[in-house]
Amino acid sequence: MRLRALPWLALIVAGVAGIAMREASGLLGRLQQAGAPSYGMGALTGWPGPPWEHRAITGAVTAWSERTVGTDLHGPALAWVHWYAALAAVLFLPACGILLLTAVRAVGFEGGAARWHVLPAVLAAEAEALWTPVVAGGLDGSPHGLAALVSALLSAVKWIALAIAGGAILVRWLAADVGPPRPFAGDRVWRRHHVQLIAVAVLFLAFAAPLGGPLDQGPDIVRAWADPNFTPVRVLGPLTGTLLLCVALWTAGRWALLDGVGPAREPGRWQLTLIAGAAAALLFGALRLTGFDTGLNLLGIALVLAVIGGVNGALGARASSASHTDLPGDRWGRVSRLGRCLSVAPLVALGMLLVRAFSGPVLLSGAAGMPVRAAWGWLLAGVVLAVVVAPASAWGAGVLERRWVDRSARRKRWVPHQVGAAVLGAGVVVAVTGAVDPLAAGRGVRVIGLLTVALATLVVAFGFVRRRAEQRLPTRLFSRARRTPVLALSLVTVLVAGQVDAGRYHDVPMVAGASAGIAGDDGNALEGAFEEWLRNAGACAPGAGAGEIEAGRPVVPLVLVAAPSGGSRAAYWTAAALDDLTDPELQRRALAPETAGAACGDRAIFAISGVSGGSLGAAVWATSRDGARTESPGRTEAAAGVPVSEEPLAALLAAGFYRDLPHMLHGIDGRGTRHIADRARILETGWERANPALAADLATVAPATGTWRPLLLFNGTAVETGCRVVVAPIPAAVTAERRGDALASCRAAAGPARGNGSGRFAVGALDAQDYLGCTGDASLRLSTAALLSARFPYFTPTGRMRHCNPDGTVAETFGVDGGYLETNGIALALDLWRALEPVVAAHNRAPAGRPLIAPMLVVLDNHYQRYGAPTATDRPAELIAPLTALQAPRTAQTGPIQLQDALLELSGPLPGLGPGRLRAGDDPCGDSRVFRLAPDAHPGVEAPLGWVLSDAAQHDLRTELRTQTAAGAPCAAVAGRAAGSLVPALEPGGMATVLQMLGGALRLTAS
Repeated sequence: MRLRALPWLALIVAGVAGIAMREASGLLGRLQQAGAPSYGMGALTGWPGPPWEHRAITGAVTAWSERTVGTDLHGPALAWVHWYAALAAVLFLPACGILLLTAVRAVGFEGGAARWHVLPAVLAAEAEALWTPVVAGGLDGSPHGLAALVSALLSAVKWIALAIAGGAILVRWLAADVGPPRPFAGDRVWRRHHVQLIAVAVLFLAFAAPLGGPLDQGPDIVRAWADPNFTPVRVLGPLTGTLLLCVALWTAGRWALLDGVGPAREPGRWQLTLIAGAAAALLFGALRLTGFDTGLNLLGIALVLAVIGGVNGALGARASSASHTDLPGDRWGRVSRLGRCLSVAPLVALGMLLVRAFSGPVLLSGAAGMPVRAAWGWLLAGVVLAVVVAPASAWGAGVLERRWVDRSARRKRWVPHQVGAAVLGAGVVVAVTGAVDPLAAGRGVRVIGLLTVALATLVVAFGFVRRRAEQRLPTRLFSRARRTPVLALSLVTVLVAGQVDAGRYHDVPMVAGASAGIAGDDGNALEGAFEEWLRNAGACAPGAGAGEIEAGRPVVPLVLVAAPSGGSRAAYWTAAALDDLTDPELQRRALAPETAGAACGDRAIFAISGVSGGSLGAAVWATSRDGARTESPGRTEAAAGVPVSEEPLAALLAAGFYRDLPHMLHGIDGRGTRHIADRARILETGWERANPALAADLATVAPATGTWRPLLLFNGTAVETGCRVVVAPIPAAVTAERRGDALASCRAAAGPARGNGSGRFAVGALDAQDYLGCTGDASLRLSTAALLSARFPYFTPTGRMRHCNPDGTVAETFGVDGGYLETNGIALALDLWRALEPVVAAHNRAPAGRPLIAPMLVVLDNHYQRYGAPTATDRPAELIAPLTALQAPRTAQTGPIQLQDALLELSGPLPGLGPGRLRAGDDPCGDSRVFRLAPDAHPGVEAPLGWVLSDAAQHDLRTELRTQTAAGAPCAAVAGRAAGSLVPALEPGGMATVLQMLGGALRLTAS
């Protein structure tokens, strides 16, 4: 390989090594201790401040030592430090040195001057990396003061040298009149590859960039390749799509050379724009006349094209300053080399994705629930793909071009056309399959394959159009531009067409059936639900015991569950936690050995308030609650039924790329009673394929007279009002009680005529049951109800629902993800409790004969908890302080603040009674009846937000549940904490505590 390719290879090596180093640093950073800061490797390699203090270095090594000594993590933590240092010294720093030297030479420094700008920084960084194992020692305590001082000095020298080198590069770059021209000044090499650069940027953002949140889904998708049930078919689609994108990028790169194009540009033809606009209008009319249900999308396209063509025609012809074709000339070789480098970028991106996905499992040495050999195999495959296969492919493409393509003027022109046509044909085949059957396309091509095939199709299409735009003069409207901005015009046209779509394409799908519900006295469905629950839950009450305040009246827990958002992680955590929480065996095991109780199982659960993924998990659990449990601890039937595989996401992408995006142009919703399913419905169908129970009517999991099932309350958000959209089996919205024929707005300053006596509880909300169309016999599938709460921005569209008034008017609402309004479901659960509290208080005050009720709230928070020291608050920058303050209130009113509200509502004496002490058997319990079950941050393969969970991510969540379930006798521990002179502050309890209180031995005593 030629020396001029060395910077490209160095960039790849630095990227791969940097990703692996970041994984090691992240594992160290998740070694946490409550109230103390956590440290990654940046503490040893970042700017040390005054070197003689070296506080960060000493603190990091000391913290790692204290948090791993005597544990199974001590050896691995030391290995992570050595892994980081070795990769830095052997790969990352030499590669960065080459890149820095390239940058220095690019601005005009030569010979010794270039080396002296680079060597001090590289040598200091190498010395720092080699010294790191000395500072860490054996992680057996604080580092030696002299060793920490030397490390801090080396870090300081490194950063000072880098600052000097960076400053020199910047000064030479800006000094246009000093030395040679700025790099690439007036150079038209990079801008010839705009289409390829955009595609490569999108690919690296999706694969290699640690974006976090739902967009960081790639690693868990490929981790599934190491699952025990792996089949080669899973890799065929992604690998084929990646190779197809490589070929598409190569084709576009060859077109950028403008081989076979003459020096004189042809005149632009604005008349074609008018013809295309007229054709769009005629097509719209033809579709309407033949009975197709279409929006106004085609008219929007016709309008845009007519405006552009009309303006060009009105302005007339004008000679463009760019009348000659911008041929590469003597830059032909550089344009060709850059095109070849970009053509292998997908291989580099896929390799980096594999390194991201499997570095952590390799460093955890089997503790991630993944076979070590499989993890090592895929990690090495990623390294070889990025560092060896990609550069070798670029070199091979260059040899092929020189020895065959470039030896004939005809081949130089027609080979890219033929290859591009083949790529476009493959893309069309996938597009047709995706439009006709997105589920089959997703199952065969997979997520990575769909993304790369779609990019390949767009690269070929826009690459060819860009070549044609170079051959023609821009029209009069764009005469100041070098060429007609085809990409920008295409984007504007699609956006305009999409905005005028007023059809039924994104309507929420309904099914025929009676709305779910339960009757109550005087129409109070909430009170009726409570009575039905009480008849079922009374069986888990213990017998009367000595010392009870009300003789013969045991205590039954009434459990409200909040299931926060978090994608598939939330769905899996919610279903698995609910299964463990309602497992009678685990409940009995949490009691003291001598305590007997009638375990509540799932009978104590009154309602579940879910948001986004939490709603899906609650729905899956509700469908499986009567099924048999598996024997594996923590692996329950409900958790196994959560659709966390890749197939639903792949089907969603296939429908989005090949149905919904084209629909923005043509606007066809269906014909007659036949309706084209959008990507939201395809996602629901994917869930139903993974778990057929989700296709059932929502009424099948709703409570009914004689049969109790927990109330499922799903939280969505209405786009037009910002109100909560509640999917519930009982009336919820306080403003929705009918007054005559009108349905009051969720923003109306109004409430039920009977106040709490109506049983309505949700403030600032609307009932989805009121917006099920005009037939009066419509209902929702369980999958549809869950997705109403989980319509994540852009990935799933807003869902339109309608309410038909008797006067013929129609009220519409458009639902999106419930997380827009509230991310945890606590607010709706508290609204429900405030409406229910008078009923429970009256019950508790009633004469003996029925059990007392102890309300509880359990928050199934799926977000990993970090307990580091709080950061100091600095004075905000005045320029952005208003923007910060604008967002702060919404953040403040979620999470911990709502937990504070819950603690105030659900702590202290039971409703309707005076002071007393709840006991689980003989163990006294604390005053708080609020519990939060959440995984703790720890070194492991953390489950991501998003739509896919690998076996390793599921193993991590199961391990956390198992750890929390195995805790000892928490109620006794709470009593011990309170024995001192200070009463502990109210705070949420944990899994073991709530299991103990659900064990069927709960009673109330005077003290």
